[in-house]
Amino acid sequence: MANRNLRRSPLARERRAFIIRNARLDAEAVAVERSIFSIAGRAISSMIHYSGNSDIVRLQLTAARDGVDFNLAYIGEDFVVKHKDIFDPVYMRALFEYGYRLAAQGYRWEKGHPRFLARVAVQ
Repeated sequence: MANRNLRRSPLARERRAFIIRNARLDAEAVAVERSIFSIAGRAISSMIHYSGNSDIVRLQLTAARDGVDFNLAYIGEDFVVKHKDIFDPVYMRALFEYGYRLAAQGYRWEKGHPRFLARVAVQ
């Protein structure tokens, strides 16, 4: 089968990707006890956090390569409520109200990861 350029063929159409990251993009500073389990737990948490950031950058690069309009939403640095437990209802309510307020104001989707300085131009 011939390799087709979907941007310049009868199948060409506008394509968009909407990525919603249910987390902040910046690393949260946390004091860690000097114990092997606390340090290991924090290391794993950091790896998961940065893996999510890497996924966003990978998706952004793939979208740029394939001519797909990239749109990103995430929890901003202006959300400062701390959670006490995994399912803290006060935190969850505050997070819902934060997202609702942003949506009601006409959320402005980011066109790429804000810390990924080499913004990739769609060709």
